[in-house]
Amino acid sequence: MPPAPLTAGQISTLRRLGDAVRRSGAGDRGPAIGQLVRTARTYHRDRAGWPDIAQAAGIDLLLLREWLERNGPEPRRSHTLLDLTSRPSHGGASGSGVLACTGHAEPAGNDFPRELAVIRSRVEPRHVLTERVLLELAELPRCLERCRPRILHIAAHSVDGAVFLAQNAVPVSIRHGALTHTIGLARHRPAVVVLNFCDSIRLRNDIVRLGISALCWPSTANDTQCRELADTLYRGLAAGLNIGDSLTDAHITLSRWDGLARPRLFGDGSITL
Repeated sequence: MPPAPLTAGQISTLRRLGDAVRRSGAGDRGPAIGQLVRTARTYHRDRAGWPDIAQAAGIDLLLLREWLERNGPEPRRSHTLLDLTSRPSHGGASGSGVLACTGHAEPAGNDFPRELAVIRSRVEPRHVLTERVLLELAELPRCLERCRPRILHIAAHSVDGAVFLAQNAVPVSIRHGALTHTIGLARHRPAVVVLNFCDSIRLRNDIVRLGISALCWPSTANDTQCRELADTLYRGLAAGLNIGDSLTDAHITLSRWDGLARPRLFGDGSITL
């Protein structure tokens, strides 16, 4: 049986609930998400399709599915909903090692395997490195909770406020806000997120509001420049330098590129690997 179209009233309600989630602060979105999930389930029982529901709410479909999973099959009481305000401390001692993730290379022909190889050569064997290629948005919280990394490194192609990840090995465009929000859903948050893609500075405020330091590019950068950043950054971190000093070394390496806007760190420069 094909899905039933949403009514005008249902679309209006979903749009309002989606707006309520977006207006909520990162630490108090639990009730707004819970209301959206309960309404979405009601409309789905009335045969509305999940893609239509997500589109009406202005929420990425993968993110909506993650919320549905995390809020349980059919929550009976409001206190059984995921409480996004209950988070462990994310101070200097959180996690260990590096979780290095790559998006889909196809949209821009990126060479992410070489970047992973550079990180691997610097981090191992002194520190734990976990690699995840063709990252899907919905799996990111589980990866963070399972690996509990000190540093989350994301290599991807980004353009027009979106980053290309994967879904069933096919490229999928994810809005920057959906990516940062999904990081915030995890029960473990890394100390630092290295956003090794173009214009990633756009994500800095959302990342810092999560209590996570953010290393970002303020403009465009090509594959070679991103690899050089990763190489120098993780060489310093693996040798015991803090991330601020390691980034300073990376700036020296990258200075050979005339006119290149240097990557910047927002947050705690004293963090070590």
